Amino acid sequence: MIFTQDESRLLCKHLPGKGQAVAELAQKERASILLLSDSHGAPTTIQNILYGLHTAEKGASPDAMIFCGDGMGDICSLLAKAEEDESFAALLPPVIGVVEGNMDTGEYELSSPATHERLTIRVPLTQTLCACGHKIFFTHGHRFSLYNGTQYLVQRAREEGANFAVYGHTHIARAETMLAMLTVNPGSCSAPRGGMPQSYAVLNLKRAAASSADLTFYRIAGRTGKPFLPKPPPFY
Repeated sequence: MIFTQDESRLLCKHLPGKGQAVAELAQKERASILLLSDSHGAPTTIQNILYGLHTAEKGASPDAMIFCGDGMGDICSLLAKAEEDESFAALLPPVIGVVEGNMDTGEYELSSPATHERLTIRVPLTQTLCACGHKIFFTHGHRFSLYNGTQYLVQRAREEGANFAVYGHTHIARAETMLAMLTVNPGSCSAPRGGMPQSYAVLNLKRAAASSADLTFYRIAGRTGKPFLPKPPPFY
């Protein structure tokens, strides 16, 4: 599911992907995409990441956020908070994309704190998002045999016409290029494995060639993200 900030505050009343912000993201000359995954019941961690980015960018939020699953309940709780808290709502990126993880369910019921309106949203296993003319394929990854490599993930992303593939599930921050496609796992923002820190990543895109993309991983230290270079364990 992909929705805009305004749509999220109205509990996703509009169809995913129909918002003006989604169309604008596709046409931007430059865009920053926050990549998150595997929060596993830690919405405060995501909230702190958003606060930290907002402070670091002097009041600006990323142009979009991609969440790769296992923590949809955390995302829903933050959307509910945004509806009743204007200052927190300002921290949310204009476009948010989510997918179902193996520890998530396919459906979530959102309730408006203000109106008590209820809405059931259905979360897909895979999704694509267009930014600066580039298509990003994202999924949790538990259906793609990731512990045997990313070849199946890349194959599916290529079938979708994507330039990038983003995934989670392993809780290990990692980036590699296969068949001219950058694949990114931002790691887990709450429960990393393999000696990794809690982490997230930011993908900066330009409307020029996909090869001009800039990717930075950040380890979490309170509300501060510090850049680091992940070195996956040899057994992965």
